[in-house]
Amino acid sequence: MLEVSFIPGTKPNEDARLVYKAANLMSGDYLLNVKVKDASGNYSSDLGYSVNFTVIRESSITNIYPYPNPFSSKMKFVYTLTGSSVPDYFKIQIMTISGKVVREISQYELGTIQIGNNISEFTWDGTDEFGDPIANGVYLYKVTAKINGEDIAHRNSGGDQFFNDGFGKIYLAR
Repeated sequence: MLEVSFIPGTKPNEDARLVYKAANLMSGDYLLNVKVKDASGNYSSDLGYSVNFTVIRESSITNIYPYPNPFSSKMKFVYTLTGSSVPDYFKIQIMTISGKVVREISQYELGTIQIGNNISEFTWDGTDEFGDPIANGVYLYKVTAKINGEDIAHRNSGGDQFFNDGFGKIYLAR
């Protein structure tokens, strides 16, 4: 079922809004074409408006990256979740190139997690588990996310070009 509502402008020069909720669309790529006319039958333009969008119903995580990167004093993690449930387990491990974990960030430290785009409430300041500053250089990060004990699939996208085989890189330069 598609839900469409029209909200007219009520003041001079105020835009009208068309709200489209595609609650029951299956996963896939879609094109929405909109052409409007007034009560007299006059079209707003010959071109109308078109937008491409993708519906992803399956649980997945994508666009996982630290921001800013490289960083000198503070950074956060950005990621996108799809599906209908947020992870019940979420952890980010920051490690040296040799694989030694220098900091683990738990789900509770990250802050509120929601379906859609997320920016962690957690800010990492380049310190280890004990609060000691770590050396400048390249570090790896690994993200683990699960729902009911099952790993959430990583979905590749253009934003994940530097996230490979479950690992990403962080550049610390003070």
